[in-house]
Amino acid sequence: MASSSLRGGKNIYGPHVFQSNWFEQRHEPALQERTAEMAHMLPTATSKTWEKTSSDIGAHAKDNVTKACQPPPPDSQDWLKYQRDGPDKYNTSTGTTHCHPKDQVSPFGSSKPVSEEALQQYRDTWTRTTDQEQFKQYNTIGKSSLARLP
Repeated sequence: MASSSLRGGKNIYGPHVFQSNWFEQRHEPALQERTAEMAHMLPTATSKTWEKTSSDIGAHAKDNVTKACQPPPPDSQDWLKYQRDGPDKYNTSTGTTHCHPKDQVSPFGSSKPVSEEALQQYRDTWTRTTDQEQFKQYNTIGKSSLARLP
């Protein structure tokens, strides 16, 4: 048996098969008339020997998917508009990084001066010790590391 007989018979590719720009070709007047005529035609002779099951895939979750894929209600009536407009609409990371120095913001946080109390507490915690040898610096440039040992 030939492979063409398993797929609906011979000569299944005719002038009604799209071969170029499908989207524009569907809107041509001649094709619109032909499509309207073909809608009322009888089914093919082999239509009782096969059935289409691809549309049944995912039928159990069809309602959940349609609910999940609904876009949020728009702010305007324009259906093409999918983002909200705001003052930062056209801001880019390059534009905000390379701006005028007066407009730059530090990425490390605020540059406000720290209070003297907080600064003194920091100094007491990290720069004061009871061990006098902890912060002692030895002049060992150009000397062997063994020379520092007592």
